[in-house]
Amino acid sequence: MRKIGYITGILLLCFYVFADVNVDLSSVVSFNSRDGELEYGVLKSKICFCSSFSDNVKLHSSILVRFSPTVSSVSNISKYLEEIVYSSIYRFDLYEAYLSVDNIFLDGFNLIIGKQRIFWGKGDKINPTDVLDPFDLYGLLEFSEKMPSWSLNARLFLPLFDESYLQFVWKPFFESARLSTVIFGTYSQEIRERIISQSKMFANVVYFGDVFGDVDKVNDSFTNSSVGFKFGARISGFDFSISFVDRINDIPFVKKVRVSNTVRMIPNVETNLYIDRVNYNLGYHREKIVGFDISKDFEFLLLRGEVGVFVPQEIYRDYENITTFIVYTPSLTNTNYLYNVSSEEYLKSVYVKYLVGLERSFEEWYFNFQYAHGLGIERGFKEEKLQDYLILSLEKKFLNDTLKFRLVGMLNFDDLYGRLSDFSRLIENSGVLGLFEVSYYPVIGLKLFLSISGIDGNGLSMLSRFKDFDTISMGFSLEM
Repeated sequence: MRKIGYITGILLLCFYVFADVNVDLSSVVSFNSRDGELEYGVLKSKICFCSSFSDNVKLHSSILVRFSPTVSSVSNISKYLEEIVYSSIYRFDLYEAYLSVDNIFLDGFNLIIGKQRIFWGKGDKINPTDVLDPFDLYGLLEFSEKMPSWSLNARLFLPLFDESYLQFVWKPFFESARLSTVIFGTYSQEIRERIISQSKMFANVVYFGDVFGDVDKVNDSFTNSSVGFKFGARISGFDFSISFVDRINDIPFVKKVRVSNTVRMIPNVETNLYIDRVNYNLGYHREKIVGFDISKDFEFLLLRGEVGVFVPQEIYRDYENITTFIVYTPSLTNTNYLYNVSSEEYLKSVYVKYLVGLERSFEEWYFNFQYAHGLGIERGFKEEKLQDYLILSLEKKFLNDTLKFRLVGMLNFDDLYGRLSDFSRLIENSGVLGLFEVSYYPVIGLKLFLSISGIDGNGLSMLSRFKDFDTISMGFSLEM
């Protein structure tokens, strides 16, 4: 109810005083390049309202509407879990709603209150320390998109060095990431694969039961809030910042699994396992992050680097197994029951994500290279261990910037340094992504594009999960 009150009050005020309105409209459809089937499609509209009460006071709001006929519904999940999974073809969100006040108490002290995007770090698409806003994994391959969140954002500029500032961010309540049905499906798939891998001793494994998912809700309380502190400065052309964040990780993990199964045994003949039902609970964990980022424009090249040190709380994954044993003999049928509970360590040790990027623009060319260790959705343990990514992007403009060619390539290794001594194992656990796009700008504000992309992967590489996602895409974007 508190959120509804915030939204209603802000919207009423916005529509009363707003003078400037901007509309962004975009659409993309993707077809499988092998069979021509529609893989992905979305029509998105973002309407922004902005008004200035004075030079120092501004009010900003935006509404995001999405329509995607390719989004599939999700069954066998709780109502609360439905709130964090994109399972409806229509989506209407209040994207932003905030009030910004500059020089509110003294010169150089700026305050922003409301639903806003908190940019934290200097990375491009992959940003290891951008941890204050939740993920928005609406698109199939959007691994790093973020969405605004409700927060208080204060910044004080200091008379030190060339430029320097202190920043404080407080998020009063927890907001979960939003997951696509494809990403969400990996949870149940992981559970199925684990159960089957542990059942190899049986002659046959029949998996016909339901998989029902739930999530442990994080209550709205100050104990579940997040805080961030940052000091940033510029010295001799180097922009850098040091930050600290205490938050609840917005990506859920499998916290508990309960399996009900039946073992049917015919002595000296065969033993079969029947998986009757699987229940699982997702959960969230708290962590602390220390971040450092730096960038320098050398005129001929822009260099950036970023490091995030993640200190998670110690968490375990619980397993409950209820097994019914039925033994068939010529004379009688014997039934017994076994209840087993176990736990395994899921996350404990400190892990480090980092990024190094190079960027260069000259005449009609643009070049961008990034090496990243760990995506935002990865945690440094077991199946979520940090992987390595080499990303290269090249762009070339023609015809007075009305035509643009873009080429993107990505190499993904599950453990680049650990497998360097064994090249064959390195290749067996690697993936590759390629994309070629042609964009045309007939008038100012309008973009038309056509692209072709392909993904291949092997073993434990992250891209291997999407190796059949080879598409031809087309679409447009319009700014008004």
